[in-house]
Amino acid sequence: FPDKVLNGEFPAVLDAVNGFPPRYAVLSAMDVLEHIQDPSPFLCAAREKLASGGMLLLKVPANEGVLFKLASMLSSARHHGILGRLWQVDFNYPHWHYYSRRSMRQMLERHGFSVVAERSIPFSFFSTAHNRVRNYDGQPEGAFNHLAKTAAAYGLILLSYLFQRFDNMLVVAEPSFSGKFSRSGSGTAGFASPPQSP
Repeated sequence: FPDKVLNGEFPAVLDAVNGFPPRYAVLSAMDVLEHIQDPSPFLCAAREKLASGGMLLLKVPANEGVLFKLASMLSSARHHGILGRLWQVDFNYPHWHYYSRRSMRQMLERHGFSVVAERSIPFSFFSTAHNRVRNYDGQPEGAFNHLAKTAAAYGLILLSYLFQRFDNMLVVAEPSFSGKFSRSGSGTAGFASPPQSP
């Protein structure tokens, strides 16, 4: 367990507290980057806070997974519910980005990182998959709908393993000291974009 837990925005919260080192061997951001509209300041700060030989560990949602692909197909047929849930539309903390391997690598390279390892990973828990296919309209859910969505969640997990198309991505990157890197602009070429309102 950590000695201290700080609440605040990175990196300002570290600079505001005495006793913390100026550089770190590992920085981890799990399910964070997709909630930042412009990831550029975060990535620049992470690069500056990493010690020589340090590693940046990121977990982000992927736009190449089975659930995202199916939700996009349903949205094209004017069924926007699941895709809207994936983007967390009307949530206080919406998703601004879904990443492909290519867009993730391009963004990190643009901000002075080299990708050391990357892999697609499944949902950690069944409840996570189930939450992605539930309705969030505030209406009570009947037994039949609950069972149908439970079956759909299991089906999504099975399809993900069958096609090896998972809905999350884990990336390990290290600072690259060759060439110049950008300190501005999110570099969002190739990112998936939030759905438009019907």
